[in-house]
Amino acid sequence: MNNALYEFNPWLNWLAVLGIAVVCLVAVFWFFRSATVPVRGKRGALLLALRLATLLLMLFISTRFTVAHIRTVQKRTPLLIAIDASRSMKLVSSKEEGTRWRQALDFLDEHSDRFDRLEESFEVEWVAFDGSVRPFSPDIQPTGYRTALGDVLSNWRARLAPGSAGAALVISDGMNNYGVDLLEVAGELRLDRRPVFAIGVGKRKDSLSRTDASVEDIKLPSNVTSDMKFIVEGFLKLQGLAGAVVPVELFVDGKKIATREIVPSAFNATAKVEFEVEPYDSGNHLVELVVPPVEEESTDANNRIASFIKIGEGTGSILYVESRLRHEYTFVKRALSGLSGVGFYTTILRQTGMDKPADPEAFFRAYDMVILGDVPAKLLGAKALEAGR
Repeated sequence: MNNALYEFNPWLNWLAVLGIAVVCLVAVFWFFRSATVPVRGKRGALLLALRLATLLLMLFISTRFTVAHIRTVQKRTPLLIAIDASRSMKLVSSKEEGTRWRQALDFLDEHSDRFDRLEESFEVEWVAFDGSVRPFSPDIQPTGYRTALGDVLSNWRARLAPGSAGAALVISDGMNNYGVDLLEVAGELRLDRRPVFAIGVGKRKDSLSRTDASVEDIKLPSNVTSDMKFIVEGFLKLQGLAGAVVPVELFVDGKKIATREIVPSAFNATAKVEFEVEPYDSGNHLVELVVPPVEEESTDANNRIASFIKIGEGTGSILYVESRLRHEYTFVKRALSGLSGVGFYTTILRQTGMDKPADPEAFFRAYDMVILGDVPAKLLGAKALEAGR
């Protein structure tokens, strides 16, 4: 919508402007009549008209007349409509109602006219979410292994201009099990005065008695070589399993190699589990943490997590031999101790022979590399030197 605003803002008040105008008009006529060389006829009339026009123009300018064009733009409020597309939406509430996903689609279809009217006043963004966010379409299937409801709202909030209005509508079964804390995000949106409306699908009693074992994360070390053991760390979220024995299985390249058992002490519990893995050949290996489905678990879609570990070639062990502590000993040790995957060992062979190994030949053969410092040959013998090549 466009509007024009006309405004006078004289540099003095209107009474002063009118007074000056009267004085100027009298002066124009007075000086015109008392001119040294009177001008008569058409030329006189023209001259008088020009003077009056100039005077009126100056007076008009002094009123500081302005014209402002006002354009009114109606900006629609952002509205996020997020529909849960995780695998828990495939659960069947009853034979009559069908799956939770079917309930959500039926609700959208039943109130389609209301959603159409929302487009008139709101800038509506339709999304489907699980562990990620994608545009919503009724044709998609709920296949996600995560329900990151907190992430959806947090990312949407970050895209809004500070201080701007906004609202969100979430259609979900409420089984949030991944990402940022939903209550924390809800608190931030409340401070922003951006309301969040929720429409639940599924039976309420299901959510109150929910049992779920979720593998949230897996951590693998870096710089692992084929001659090193390594630690696999797993992080779990356990709900409704207080006092139960929950097994956690470790698979490497599809083969189960270890099992740990966890006993949660609270209804909502988090747990960390560690596995020590024997050395593996170099290359990429698939590492999986799996919690077997527990009795009456609401969903087993989040019971497994996998990642790859890259194992490099091992470099073996190094022995550094000296007969006394020297400056070179310090620098060699510092340089070799920092090598990844290298077992570095040192020994001092003194002249007394007290530290001399009983079987030097076998002693040296136990290492892949031997570095000799300032060591007299008589402390080792010919066979030991030959073995240490």
